[in-house]
Amino acid sequence: MLNKHLKTISIAMEYVRDSIYLADMDDVIVFVNRAFCQTYGMSKEEVVGKPGRNLWQSTVAYVDHRSHLADHFEQGWEGDTEHKHKTNGIFFVSLSVSPIFNEEGTPTGVLGIVRDVTERKIVEETMTLRSRAFGEIMEGVSIADPNLPDNPLIYVNEGFERLTGYSMYDVVGQNCRFLQGPETDPAAVEKIRQALKEKRKCTVDLINYRKNGTPFWNRVSMTPYFNDQGKLINFVGIQSDITLIKDSEQRLQELNASKDKFFSIISHDLQSPLAMVLSSTEMLANRALKMKPEKVQRFASNIHNSAKRLNDLLKNLLTWARLQSGRMAHEPTRLEPKGLIHNTVTLLEKNASDKQIKVAINLEGEHWVYADKNMVETVFRNLLSNAIKFTPTGGQVYVDLIERGEMLECHVRDTGVGISEPNQKKLFAIGQHFTTMGTNQEQGTGVGLILCKDFVERNGGTIKVESTLGQGTTFKFTLPIAN
Repeated sequence: MLNKHLKTISIAMEYVRDSIYLADMDDVIVFVNRAFCQTYGMSKEEVVGKPGRNLWQSTVAYVDHRSHLADHFEQGWEGDTEHKHKTNGIFFVSLSVSPIFNEEGTPTGVLGIVRDVTERKIVEETMTLRSRAFGEIMEGVSIADPNLPDNPLIYVNEGFERLTGYSMYDVVGQNCRFLQGPETDPAAVEKIRQALKEKRKCTVDLINYRKNGTPFWNRVSMTPYFNDQGKLINFVGIQSDITLIKDSEQRLQELNASKDKFFSIISHDLQSPLAMVLSSTEMLANRALKMKPEKVQRFASNIHNSAKRLNDLLKNLLTWARLQSGRMAHEPTRLEPKGLIHNTVTLLEKNASDKQIKVAINLEGEHWVYADKNMVETVFRNLLSNAIKFTPTGGQVYVDLIERGEMLECHVRDTGVGISEPNQKKLFAIGQHFTTMGTNQEQGTGVGLILCKDFVERNGGTIKVESTLGQGTTFKFTLPIAN
């Protein structure tokens, strides 16, 4: 019965652009049009009269297709599958098979319409692969559409979600400025805007903010993508968390500054007392027998003071070197600062009495802190030594302890010469060399206050200075109160 209408059908379908075939109930092909022959690379003689299964790449897929037709013949079959080209191998087709019935309603065959969807399948697989690849990338990936107002995001991967804490649903349709915050550098943002405007690549490092408000260093690399006609279609951004790198760079800068400071101290601060020792001992070695006793005494005193300064400097340098190399143990315990302060004042009693300086200790009640004993002792020793050194004869030095919430604030105050505001900024800066002579020409080590800052911060506190030229200086540092 199918052959009865074959001639009429074939004339009608010969020039249809889609590939069409007719098969009988045994799936023997009885007709194909020209488009079909072009799609499969075969002549009509090679196809007509042959089983339809010859077109299928997979026997399993063919069997499933025939089984479905047997169970649901009236519904037909439609789907994507793989067929075989005569010379080019496997290609993807969209196949639609519909039943053919005669006048009595008896099925006589099937009509198949075939479309080559290989290009579509390749694009779909490529997009799926890219999406999967973007999902696996640890870095954040975002895609923005520059053809829409305000360059909104149209896609972000899982890496972006992990990095920022924002989900795709939070950000799609928004401009990425939601990542900016108070510490974001406007110059870096402007660099990105210029790149967008000029449709070019751009890489910047800037501080962005996660959804929970925490800042992080973000290295953003943006690349424009154009279609075959040269039209800009997307900007793809790669975001990398470089906070650890930035922290390492900062640490490296600090280490380099420490190295420079170390060599500066060695070349400058060690040289002066050593020169004094050498010149005085040379003078004594050559002329001691001819000198008056009081002159010998003066040279001996100079040698003693220089040796004492060398000893203090070397102790500070060794402590500082151990701290910088990480070899200095931090062993906090519950301790009462009052005893440390009295011990330090006793140690410096001769320095104070030589200048008739009164040290007033205002320590009412008990104050317990949780800190490293040796470090706290070093802080008090340096601050009290400086206070005596830079206070003129007859002046006063005060020590106070004040509880402020969970911290104990320690004050070392003097009525000395004071420090100018520009020099106050240099006191704790590792890269700055700042040391001056005391009121009796005492010399500093140039590293004591830097040690104080490191030790206070290592114990969870802070240190600052308040000073007025000609009136005096107050150093304030905090330590955590022991529970």
